[in-house]
Amino acid sequence: VYISLTMSPRLGLDLQGGTRIVLQARDTATVEADRETTDRTLEVLRQRIDSLGVSEPTLTRSGEDRIIVELPDVQDPRQAAEVIGRTAQLTFHAVEGPAA
Repeated sequence: VYISLTMSPRLGLDLQGGTRIVLQARDTATVEADRETTDRTLEVLRQRIDSLGVSEPTLTRSGEDRIIVELPDVQDPRQAAEVIGRTAQLTFHAVEGPAA
């Protein structure tokens, strides 16, 4: 049996190096940390991390209220936390009145 690979296998963070961060949402007085809120937050994080130019980031939801962020090019966990902390400060505010 002969198998020819046309693409290099994708190495995980354990072989390639990088940082993995697990974020967990918490309920606030106005917003419940449910699946829908986590999905919206995941999309915002994905757009913001992509705009920073981080090479091949992986963002996935885990359960109802967790987001796993993998940053292959970031070797320093403190730097990764700074990137995530800087881009992930989201606040939700209740809006009263009719929708526009």
